[in-house]
Amino acid sequence: EGADPVLFLWRRLIPNSGGPGQMRGGQALDQAYAVHYSDLMAGPGFNACAQVPPHGVGGGYPANAGIFYPVRNGNIGELLEKGILPTYERFEGDREDVRSKIGHIKLDHDTVFVALSGGGGGLGDPILRDPEAVARDVAFEYTTPDHATSVYGVVVNDDHTVDEAATAAKRAEIRAARIGGTPSAELKEPASICVALTVAGGQWSCGSCGHSLADADGNWRDGAKLAEAPIAER
Repeated sequence: EGADPVLFLWRRLIPNSGGPGQMRGGQALDQAYAVHYSDLMAGPGFNACAQVPPHGVGGGYPANAGIFYPVRNGNIGELLEKGILPTYERFEGDREDVRSKIGHIKLDHDTVFVALSGGGGGLGDPILRDPEAVARDVAFEYTTPDHATSVYGVVVNDDHTVDEAATAAKRAEIRAARIGGTPSAELKEPASICVALTVAGGQWSCGSCGHSLADADGNWRDGAKLAEAPIAER
């Protein structure tokens, strides 16, 4: 606002936007400004991760992708005349979908430009994340309760405490669904975060449970359970 003729309306973190993992990726940012102190602004626009979201590492899941768009014919002027800040919940207008990389875009007076960034990819298996850390994320509204349960396998009570029995059962359910059966070894953290595979004793092994997957000179994928799903499900 100090350098450009704009009025910022909101800047906030997006729940569930950081890639799930033992170490959760950073949250994405939702921000918007109105071209309020000028009749026109124009120029190019580009988005670095609109179609390919940031990848996770070592069992971590991808983060959300980003997007931007203008909202025209809004009620900015009306709200400001009444002394009301046009926040996300109060603002109305016509959203215009545009390409993620565009050579020229015009923003007229009181047009709102909304930009949602991509988040950071997760590091390590989400069901290895400390349940207390997941509960804190729910309390801070970084993560929704449903997301905590379905992705991290953590059941968070209304008072933001962890339901330990339900969490253990949910994580066991997630593990069983991944391999199509009951796991034969206990879930534990790998020696190093994100190191999902190890090579020792002439064997490729799971970095968490130690299960042998293949000979060291073979392909570990031959001994692993493979499942494919649309990335949007993550």
